[in-house]
Amino acid sequence: MGSYCSCASSLRFNEDVVLPKNILNKQMQLDQSSIAQYPKEKHTRKSTKIKRFKTYNAQKRKSEKKSVIIQQDRNSFVSSSSEPRHKVITNSKISQELVNKLYSLYKPLDDNIPVENVELSVGDSMEYRGEWNKFKGERHGRGILLINREKLYFGYWKNDKMNGFGKQIYYEFNIENFNNIDIFSENKNYSYYIGEWKNNYQEGKGKESWPDGTYYEGDFKNGKKWGDGKLQLPDGSIYEGQFKDGEINGKGKIIYSDKREYDGEWINNKFNGKGVFTWPDGRKYEGEYMNNLKDGYGIFEWPNGRKYRGHWAKGKQNDEGEIYDPIKDKWTAGKWNMGKKVKCNI
Repeated sequence: MGSYCSCASSLRFNEDVVLPKNILNKQMQLDQSSIAQYPKEKHTRKSTKIKRFKTYNAQKRKSEKKSVIIQQDRNSFVSSSSEPRHKVITNSKISQELVNKLYSLYKPLDDNIPVENVELSVGDSMEYRGEWNKFKGERHGRGILLINREKLYFGYWKNDKMNGFGKQIYYEFNIENFNNIDIFSENKNYSYYIGEWKNNYQEGKGKESWPDGTYYEGDFKNGKKWGDGKLQLPDGSIYEGQFKDGEINGKGKIIYSDKREYDGEWINNKFNGKGVFTWPDGRKYEGEYMNNLKDGYGIFEWPNGRKYRGHWAKGKQNDEGEIYDPIKDKWTAGKWNMGKKVKCNI
């Protein structure tokens, strides 16, 4: 929708942290997961068969590029300049009761542009009911647009495009009965975006919600999550931080449903740069990451006080490092090769 979840694949990485045999009797295996179980682009649920990540055109529909974890580009529209001429219809699927409800909740635009109420079709796949600029002959003011019987937008229009505040719904219910559903509420039974629009794209502050529990609230730009936002996942994990081009980019923090936490830098939905990862049992890693794996210099701490500081590669100790024994209060230098100890300086 937002532009999801959207929302996708599970990204996992496993890492072995190896200590000298005289310190520990066995290896401690660390299991870190990046963004947990984002919504997949294709579900077994009926709701996903709607193909809601499409850009609609009166001529044909073109699939947009899918994001790894964030459903995006699902709200874009083609300018009406490329659409067939509007035609007057008398059997619209949009009821007058729905239009009246829109008018009662949304105030008229205060721009002194004369409008009239119309009931029109746009090509063979779109229906519009609402206010119409008398002089320019285009959508302007408050209106409802039904698209391919799969999308419904209601809100403000300017210059024949969605501009201002509005809501768009992606159907997970029977289109024939949508007039009987309270589409104006933040219903959890269908996917929707509600917020600001600019020239047919989400832009400004907005909210997105999916029936599987995914929820986003924050900034949008060009129909994508862009800026600061909060993303909640179906399992209860929550990310707060920066987005760019529809993906997690910049600085941010995720708290997983099992209380693990990562706070640091991200590039394209992955841990990249400096960050801190903590576990509920007291383990902690602080250092550099690349593509979700410890890579570069970092310090790992165990609950019993033991520490490793040194270099990492692809999630494993590699090259020179040091082990700290809290009982002896002593650091011991050594060398590792992809998690295996090859040299120890006593």
